[in-house]
Amino acid sequence: MNVPVLTIFFLWLLATAFWWAFAFLQLPGPAPEWLVAAREVCFGQTPTGLPDGEGWRLLFIPPLFMFLGMVFVYWSDLKNSFAVFLRRPLGLTITVFVAVGLLTEMALITKLVIERWPKGDELTSAAALPVSLPSGYPQTTKNVPQFILTSQDKQKFSDRDFIGKKTILTFAFANCHTVCPMLIKNSVNAIKPLEPKDHQLVIITLDPWRDSPTQLKMAAQKWEVPPNTSFLGGEVDKIKKVLTEFNVPFERNKKNGFITHPALVYVLNRNGKIAYSFNNPSVKWLNDALERL
Repeated sequence: MNVPVLTIFFLWLLATAFWWAFAFLQLPGPAPEWLVAAREVCFGQTPTGLPDGEGWRLLFIPPLFMFLGMVFVYWSDLKNSFAVFLRRPLGLTITVFVAVGLLTEMALITKLVIERWPKGDELTSAAALPVSLPSGYPQTTKNVPQFILTSQDKQKFSDRDFIGKKTILTFAFANCHTVCPMLIKNSVNAIKPLEPKDHQLVIITLDPWRDSPTQLKMAAQKWEVPPNTSFLGGEVDKIKKVLTEFNVPFERNKKNGFITHPALVYVLNRNGKIAYSFNNPSVKWLNDALERL
């Protein structure tokens, strides 16, 4: 039995399994910041939290080329070594153990990808949408629900604070690494160039279970929101009531705290009324909406 050849093969298998686990597998609690940053650097990130195109190539191509090179150079030795290895009880046990581990990892990753893969209108390409907000896009004068919440700076914020300013209102949470970063980035880019006395960005948390004022402040700093931004949190029942009244659909996984939600954005006029409702709008659409108020 050629032990070095089998060692090379199992090291390749272990490295590939670790590489994919590093890209996908979820921890019981919120992912550490270093892990999130490392995944984004290595694999990129789409709004769903899955790797971008270059990330998928890095997951597949290097391991595949290493495998093909190993087979090309060592095929005869690998075949003969495995035949001997599998005839031994210990070898067979190790092989079964490794196979079960790999199948389990594949099943978990497949489940995660299926859950996060864009569906329905999420598949619509941004390039297929008009660059500017269509002139006939419906404008409303919907009332907002009454509420009093607490900002990242521990200041009280109520529905009355919408009056007198044009507002971009959206919904996110501090530990979100899928939809929220791009959603917040677009909202921030739309509001930053505008006069802060007349405009504001308001974000209501979707995760009152974990989003304390400290967590909200850290998220606000991470997302580099402008000073005229209020990231609001509060008690669980109070937040759930506000989200329901704002017609915000969301679903929380009780095991890991992951929250599934749309990229919902409201634009409010100076009277504190909801003038526009969007799902994942571009910066241009948000700017056009604010100009039309």
